[in-house]
Amino acid sequence: MQQPASPAPQIGSKTLKIGDTLLKPNDKLTSVYVIKSGLIGLFQNKNEKNIRISELGPPTLIGEEAVFGPAKWNLHAVALRDTSLIEIPVAALTDMIGKLHKDYQAIVQGVYERVKITSSELKSLKSNQETESCPPDNTAKVFGVIYHVAKIIGNMDDKGQTCLAEKDSFMKFATQVMHEDPARLESAMQILAKLNYLKFQEGGVELLDMKQIEAFFDFYGTYHFKGGYSGWLKTNAKVQRIVDCFLGIASRYPIDRAGNCHVPFKETIDEMKKTLTGFQDDQLFALEQKGLFMKRTQNDKGGILSFYKPDYDQMLLNWKILREIELWNEKGYVDMTPPPPPPAPVDPAAAAAPAPATPAKK
Repeated sequence: MQQPASPAPQIGSKTLKIGDTLLKPNDKLTSVYVIKSGLIGLFQNKNEKNIRISELGPPTLIGEEAVFGPAKWNLHAVALRDTSLIEIPVAALTDMIGKLHKDYQAIVQGVYERVKITSSELKSLKSNQETESCPPDNTAKVFGVIYHVAKIIGNMDDKGQTCLAEKDSFMKFATQVMHEDPARLESAMQILAKLNYLKFQEGGVELLDMKQIEAFFDFYGTYHFKGGYSGWLKTNAKVQRIVDCFLGIASRYPIDRAGNCHVPFKETIDEMKKTLTGFQDDQLFALEQKGLFMKRTQNDKGGILSFYKPDYDQMLLNWKILREIELWNEKGYVDMTPPPPPPAPVDPAAAAAPAPATPAKK
């Protein structure tokens, strides 16, 4: 009795959110993907950083090499936008090509070989350049372009705080007039959206905090191009926790007309030691290495610390953007996963209080 033919592999569909991985190195290719909409980035890991090799949009194929012989994938394929794909099993595509006339098969094979050579040369070129997604020389520029293009073509509110612009016009002006790289521009906008400084709308883009965007690129441009201030432009989680704790304590004290805050030295240091494990007095004054200055004035109660509070508040905001840029350069793309909430402040009095006694069991 003749055995029934096995059913043909079914063509399916696949959707990815921004940051989702389609393929990773050493994955066995069992399907070929056709991009219907969205954008896929191909990255090669080198020196613990992802180097962007190329970006693929519709109607590009991914994984077609498996049709022409056993192949393992050797790149990271990550969705740079919400992406929709057609998923075709390798066996189904191989069968379709096998039914073509031999001359047509030769044409398909020839096109594949040419694409293979071009892809190999592009990969070699990009990986040898070892370029960052957002190099320091371009960081202030890309955020400055976002700010100024919105200001030029958008509709600003009366307070100069928010601005709404039509997205296509915004992107064309930024790339064609300001000569900004479109991939870098879109990724920088994603960072601002992640931190709630920008919102993507249907056909539009709204900047929600123009003043903060301006303050960031002005800060970065000033200290990057001066030289000798590179430490100010790198984040440090330990330093950030110290500043968070210090500002939490300082919030109990008034600010004068000039924006200066004055806190008692001894009480402040004692509370920080209770809150931060391993904290030492000199770590507070080491903040000067990050551009945060304070003055200690002696008195009979242990001294007073005076500092300009707006500088500290602004630096914390700058560090949030800087950290996202560092992650962008490490991964090669902007991970849109929301950052974890900051840890709840510790009440030093509660931390010092003894734990309630556990009642003895009868």
